[in-house]
Amino acid sequence: MKKTILKKLSVYLRLLTSAFLLLCCTVVYSQSFRVNTTIPQNLSIVDFNQQEITISFNLPINKNNVEKSVRIFGEWTGAKDYDYELASNNRLILSLRNISEKTLAGEKITVSIAQTLSSTSNKFLSTGYAAQFYMVAKPGTLIQKSKESIPLKEASDTWLQTTGAFAGDLNNDGHIDLTLANAANAELKILMNNQDGSFEKNTSFTTNGLFQSSTRSGDFDEDGKIDLAIGARDNKALSVLMGDGSGGFSSEKEFKEGDAARALAVLDYDADGDEDIVLANAKEDQLALFSNDGTGSFAYSKFSLQAKSPTTIEAADANNDGILDLFVGYFESQKIGILLGDGKGGFEMSDEIEVLGNPWMIAVADLNGDHNADVASVNANGNVTVVIFGDGTGGLMSPKTYALQTTKMPKGIDLGDIDGDGDMDMVTANYNSNNFIVWENNAQGIMSRAAILSGTKNPSAVLINDHDNDGDLDIIGTDAGSDEVFIFDNASEFENAYVDINSPITAQITPNPFVNRLKIKAYIPRTGRTDVRILDASGRTLERLWDDRLAAGDHFFGWDGRSDVSAVPSGIYYVSITQNGKTYSWPVIKN
Repeated sequence: MKKTILKKLSVYLRLLTSAFLLLCCTVVYSQSFRVNTTIPQNLSIVDFNQQEITISFNLPINKNNVEKSVRIFGEWTGAKDYDYELASNNRLILSLRNISEKTLAGEKITVSIAQTLSSTSNKFLSTGYAAQFYMVAKPGTLIQKSKESIPLKEASDTWLQTTGAFAGDLNNDGHIDLTLANAANAELKILMNNQDGSFEKNTSFTTNGLFQSSTRSGDFDEDGKIDLAIGARDNKALSVLMGDGSGGFSSEKEFKEGDAARALAVLDYDADGDEDIVLANAKEDQLALFSNDGTGSFAYSKFSLQAKSPTTIEAADANNDGILDLFVGYFESQKIGILLGDGKGGFEMSDEIEVLGNPWMIAVADLNGDHNADVASVNANGNVTVVIFGDGTGGLMSPKTYALQTTKMPKGIDLGDIDGDGDMDMVTANYNSNNFIVWENNAQGIMSRAAILSGTKNPSAVLINDHDNDGDLDIIGTDAGSDEVFIFDNASEFENAYVDINSPITAQITPNPFVNRLKIKAYIPRTGRTDVRILDASGRTLERLWDDRLAAGDHFFGWDGRSDVSAVPSGIYYVSITQNGKTYSWPVIKN
């Protein structure tokens, strides 16, 4: 009897074990292939000379389709060559090649993974994946010097009404060139960089589009050359210009879909490995979706909207699911909204928020250091600039409105770490007050006016970039009234600054205590090699912020409260600055 019971128990145990193993195998077999984490975090400012991109998956990666599935694109310099390594714990490690020649300070880098990437068990990604980063910039100044103004009109031109601008390397020489879009005629004006930060008129390219404005880059035919997509409002069309790699364009493809084609975004919204285009049609209250087949030919569909007059659009991940979403500004409805992408080609409305004034142009980045996508909007008719923090789940928080007497009818906006302190500053082009306003970020997304740069008549667009390849970020503005381009220079060497070499090194540290990001303004009395680092209470180095020559004057640094890739706990830390063997330190508190 006892043996019979034991035998039955043994059978039951075997059956239970078999059922458990079958369940485990079923779970493993049915487990979808997905991305778990990315280091650095999305929207981080990264020094790609020192840091790789590590993407961890839940299953082992099939190495045979990595190269055809993973794409890295720089907004200003185009498609990136990269090396990769399949490491332990299902990690894909990406490193950029030829960084110093091919990636510019402040440039936005997008890493996208198509659904063609598979695991070793032959499972494919259920959705696409994307992350965006910004190349680190050197410390600089927000108070930029006027370098030159360049008239755009030729003898045969009347009024161009220059309203849009793109800065990017059109001839693959590692320097930013300028493409200017004009509302009053169908010509693009192209200014080539002389490889020293100065520009000369190269050529004009006549398009079929009238009232051009928004201009975005891509490599739509995957030939390694920068192409441009341009919205043409009066022509009710999207123009796609195929770059020839020498500073011009070999052909134009025109798509007459929609009315009042005002703005556009470039992203791989259907996760098939090539760049698609989303066009905002202001009069039809819809988005025109152009799905690329990889050759620069597009299939058209549309997405209807409830809010009125979509006028401006940007792509970023609003809910931290690794899929690029759309931020949209609605001129007539006076709203900013978010459309969540599904990683397969579809979108759905997530949130909308009312703002003061009519959104004319938006820019998106992480403004307060929490790695969530935030949005800034210039609202032309309200004479205000609005900053709205994202909550990281696809929602928008209450707007912060900035109104100055010197910001009348703002129409252009751009974001970038101009002072090199680790957070994104802001510049607006103000059409009716004849100026460009430089706004300083306090590391928590609160903006304050830092400088006013003059235009001539009607400033219309603004770009933040490194036009002279010296590692800090400069400002370029256009004027639709005078048809000029203004070049401003970041005088990061402080060559004209008066300094007292007998003064001690001083630092202003804000906020203190801090939560997400610390901002450091250091006064260096003499030129020399300078070491700036963060120490813990025992004197151990947690993060080195700078170890190189610094010119005398004010310099800006930032710390995100992390050591390597991990956030440090709450406590007391120290900012340490050493020069010529003498060290100064200041305590800071992390909450």
